[in-house]
Amino acid sequence: MNSNAIIASHLHSAEATPPELPDDYAMFDDGVYYLPQDGLSDPIYVCSPLRIDATRRSPNGTGWGKLVSVRAPDGSWRDISVTNSDLTCHPSKVVGKLVDHGLELGADRKSKERLLDLLRAWKPGQSMLCVERSGWVDSTYSAFVAGGAVLGDQRVVPKLPAGGHVSATSRMGSAGEWKAEVGLRCIGNPLMILAASVAFSGPLLAPLGMPSGGVHFRGASSSGKTTLLRLAASAWGSPDLISPWRATSNGLEATAAALNGMLLPLDEIAEIAPRDLHAAIYMLGNGSGKARMTMEGTLQDTKRWQLAYLSSGEISAADKLAEAGVSAMAGHEVRLIDIESDAHTYGVFDDLHGETSPAKFADTVRRASQTAYGTAGPAFVEYCIEIIGKGKLEVLRSAVDRYAASWVLDLPSAPDGQIERVAQRLALVAISGTVATKAGLTGWGSAEARDAAHRAFLDWYDYRYASKREASDAFVSGLQRHVAANLSGMPDVQGPFAAGVCPDEMRDETRAYFSPVAWGHVFRGLDATKAAKALFDMGLLLGGDGARLMRKAPRSVPGRPRLYVIDLKKLGAYRAN
Repeated sequence: MNSNAIIASHLHSAEATPPELPDDYAMFDDGVYYLPQDGLSDPIYVCSPLRIDATRRSPNGTGWGKLVSVRAPDGSWRDISVTNSDLTCHPSKVVGKLVDHGLELGADRKSKERLLDLLRAWKPGQSMLCVERSGWVDSTYSAFVAGGAVLGDQRVVPKLPAGGHVSATSRMGSAGEWKAEVGLRCIGNPLMILAASVAFSGPLLAPLGMPSGGVHFRGASSSGKTTLLRLAASAWGSPDLISPWRATSNGLEATAAALNGMLLPLDEIAEIAPRDLHAAIYMLGNGSGKARMTMEGTLQDTKRWQLAYLSSGEISAADKLAEAGVSAMAGHEVRLIDIESDAHTYGVFDDLHGETSPAKFADTVRRASQTAYGTAGPAFVEYCIEIIGKGKLEVLRSAVDRYAASWVLDLPSAPDGQIERVAQRLALVAISGTVATKAGLTGWGSAEARDAAHRAFLDWYDYRYASKREASDAFVSGLQRHVAANLSGMPDVQGPFAAGVCPDEMRDETRAYFSPVAWGHVFRGLDATKAAKALFDMGLLLGGDGARLMRKAPRSVPGRPRLYVIDLKKLGAYRAN
């Protein structure tokens, strides 16, 4: 439904209060007339038929104006948004815009002036919000704009830029057809369920106060990664929704802003330059573009978004960054979660649903995503509006926290901030897929989205920590035994210290401190430096500045020597294989 039809459905209904013309004007079949005040002169033709149906404003309280409808020469009604600032400062621009949409001015030399007087004096009884981007309209979460359509009950007029990804969020078929053709084929395929659940997570980001984030599917060529992007994209629009990673930063900003609250699928990570990838991951995750100046020297409105994104490629983001000598940081990994996607029974698939080969199944999913699309995402939003309106938002938030906490608790090592953030992201994905299933959109079992997201979390953890755990397991048990036997007898790091000498072993409530001599004693017969490196990689050893494995002792310790410092909570939680 385009914006003209939306305005018509809201304003031209039987329930809408008919707008009143100012006293000096009258409307006849052929147009608007000015009524001279002398009571004797004939009405003077001003323009072809015109209405002002409502006042308009932006959600932030600016951009006040009026929604004007003009009848074009072909008999159609065209809707134009006119701002008060243009009426005051650029009146000729306003008249030109109306004429461009089909308004015909009268021949009287004062027709233009009288038209402007009419526009200023007409006080419609209705008010509408005019929004210029997709996604949630405001923090009440009662209206959402997707592809030029308004979901929810608020009186909203979308004024989105034409073309591009706004056009790609089009619809074909129904939500029921998407379920039958796409959703049901996900059953038995955890990565397909994960991809679709990521697509559903976009609208829940803002209500749950979570930043943008996404998942990267890494795997060999022809393993089915692009199929995952296609089926996820089909929840929101046509296959044209998928963008290449190699898009310029300006283009990526515009695309992300156009898909605010929805899903951005990005294909072929290998094609983007490494340093551009570094900037793109942070930009997408931070939810805002660059600040820019206008020609007049004022600051432009910065493009902003909260959205989910999916990525695919034969290499990981870390591998791509390494091509330019850039090390992947925690910020990269939590904003774009790397998931191995070619280790399932048939590449990314486990159940071919009767097809004779993975290629034929992928082709079936591709065709389905080309004939049933753009309906499941909006239907999910409508269900979210319903449950948020019933006060269930806190229930969703608690469920995300509960899933994440339980997953982290089951890990063999104590979590760091990175692990917890990845768990939160994938728990949101789990809840999103579960809510979509409860809404009747997927056909999945009640636990399938949760299980798919949990499996992805464990796969991510194993890939990130498997080699590090192999190295650390050999050292952790001995350190745990030593600490259990000796911790209570270690002097407090706050002192006092006899003769001003620093003990070889100390403790406080959360840490244990070892001198190089004591460290060597703990790992007698082993490589103590290798032990320190392995424990540092697992987050048990708290290193110093730079790449140092030791850090300076607290100020209470004489001379503040460098010591090996162990996090006692993480050490206690670590379970060696």
